[in-house]
Amino acid sequence: MSYSGHKTTCIGQCIYWITLLHLVTGLLLTTTSLFTGDDHWVKYFFDLQSPLFLLTFSGLGLCLSAIAWWQFGTGESMRWAWLLITVASWCRFVGLTIIHVFGTTPGEGHGSVFPAARLDGVALLQLGHAVSGPIHMLVLAVGLLVVLGTYRRFGMLIQFSTTDYALFGFVSAFTIYRLFEWSLWLVKPDNPVSFYETAKWFTDPLLCVLLFEAVFIRRAVLNMGWGLVAKCWGGFTAAILITLIGNMGSWAATHGYLAMPVVSLFWITWCLAIAAYALGPAYQVEATLRARERLRNFVAA
Repeated sequence: MSYSGHKTTCIGQCIYWITLLHLVTGLLLTTTSLFTGDDHWVKYFFDLQSPLFLLTFSGLGLCLSAIAWWQFGTGESMRWAWLLITVASWCRFVGLTIIHVFGTTPGEGHGSVFPAARLDGVALLQLGHAVSGPIHMLVLAVGLLVVLGTYRRFGMLIQFSTTDYALFGFVSAFTIYRLFEWSLWLVKPDNPVSFYETAKWFTDPLLCVLLFEAVFIRRAVLNMGWGLVAKCWGGFTAAILITLIGNMGSWAATHGYLAMPVVSLFWITWCLAIAAYALGPAYQVEATLRARERLRNFVAA
């Protein structure tokens, strides 16, 4: 279902420009606060504008994923893949809704859009992070595994490049170190072992697996040219990689390696990742529509 054209879809253009505007606004406010020492507008931006952006684009990604799933016929393996991707998008949207509509800790990169609707209790906030984080990633990993199986049957899988191996080596090293930190955390008797605390430590390993899968898929479809399908999986690859960068920034901030307002720059990565997750299915939907249009024109001719 590849389309060899190089024009960006209408939805893709909207996602690009709105994301760029959001990014530039965040960078300008962060730079201004760095020179003036007044972080009032930065807090407003990340407490209200960023949550609205996340919810809007995660909802858009869910709708586009559902359309992509619906476009494939019953019995097609890619239909199962997009069903799982849609479920993963649903998990991401529900988790972000719990965090940003019923959030309890505004001012830390996940403020509540409707402060009056906040529910008292950390458990709900942790549930939102678990659903939009490791649970979403686990379902998405299974979906991408189905895609890999489909491309493998068609003999489309190819070897990684040297750049890919270097990227995997760096990400794997960071993941191993995070697991080492988790092992040190576990041996301390005063640290609570809960579902949320356990699940969040698996975020980086799951992202490592997702990056491996997404790059593998993208390499396979690049043989067909830089068409819409290649851009689709390029969007997923970018989303996963950006999420990894955001996690690394959060880790660096937690360990005191980064300070405000530099930390706020990494908050923007979550918006970029959500936009990239929406771009993926947008390209797939457009690829299917164009393929069907070309088929109709061929039959009519």
